[in-house]
Amino acid sequence: ITEEEERFHRTLVNGLRILDNLMAKMREEGRTEVTGKDAFFLWDTYGFPLDLTRDVAQDNGFTIDEIGFRAALAEQKQRSQDTAVEVAAAEVAVYAEHFARLRDAGVVEPAGVRYRIYENLSEADTTVAALFVDGEPVEEANSGQPVEVLLPETVFYVEAGGQMSDTGEIYYWPENLNEPVWSIQVTDMRRPIPGMILHVGTVTAGTVKVGDPAEAAIDTDRRWDIMRNHTGTHVLHAALRNRLGAHVHQAGSLVAPERLRFDFTHGQSLSDEDVAEIERFANAIILENYPVNTRWTTYNQAISEGVTALFTEKYGDEVRVVSFGEEQGVSAELCGGTHVDATAEIGNF
Repeated sequence: ITEEEERFHRTLVNGLRILDNLMAKMREEGRTEVTGKDAFFLWDTYGFPLDLTRDVAQDNGFTIDEIGFRAALAEQKQRSQDTAVEVAAAEVAVYAEHFARLRDAGVVEPAGVRYRIYENLSEADTTVAALFVDGEPVEEANSGQPVEVLLPETVFYVEAGGQMSDTGEIYYWPENLNEPVWSIQVTDMRRPIPGMILHVGTVTAGTVKVGDPAEAAIDTDRRWDIMRNHTGTHVLHAALRNRLGAHVHQAGSLVAPERLRFDFTHGQSLSDEDVAEIERFANAIILENYPVNTRWTTYNQAISEGVTALFTEKYGDEVRVVSFGEEQGVSAELCGGTHVDATAEIGNF
């Protein structure tokens, strides 16, 4: 017997015991209907299925208030949503208050953390501006502690547009020492409020303190793989539109170091011939070794030039255009992600 079967058996035993006691009490009170509240309690607390409650109740001459059950279920869902909203709002309030103090003190710029991902930097000398543990500001964090680090500037990409966040390391290593005073392994990035960027990770050595000098360095191999895959999604998009038509638009994507996923609009499945031609055209773009160009312009200007936009995204007045073979009509898209310098760097598609 498997562990899962054992758990289900325990669920049945516990649920039946509670339901038997409930029905015995109902007989004493002359009631014939199991309330929605009681049926929901069995399901929510003991995992006892409603269908089974109904069958057992009917076998014993009772009915189930299923409308009441659905009402209790809806009420629980609403409570869960309300709690999640309250927790998120409280978290945002803590971050916003602390971030405002940092800006007022000049620790970070008025516009927020300097986001230096377009400067081709893999590391930056900086300072620990703030530390957060469990959503609360702290003055220091010790080895083994999960921590969120705020720096006045960052070279780490924050997940957006399908591209995953950078990972890497933040550390303090004076030249006269053989090892760092402290180090933090960064495993994720997030932006809890506009302008505030947090490096999420764990202290792996020493004790980090607010105000410490720091070196922030991304995992360059991982970033390189992500860049290749991100430019690859643009190549794939161009190949899809070339084969299937201009009606094809991006509907979602995932850009990870080990793979890419590209969701697109099209009214039917692809034939083997479609797949072969899309692959051929994509590899032709790569072999052409088009330079990958970026430029900033206004949203209206970009759209008037025929630049492809993802209409589910919200864009500001100023947008970034990523293109290759634009004069030949190959690809020009609005994009804030990181890319290789030329299409041949992607490798075989």
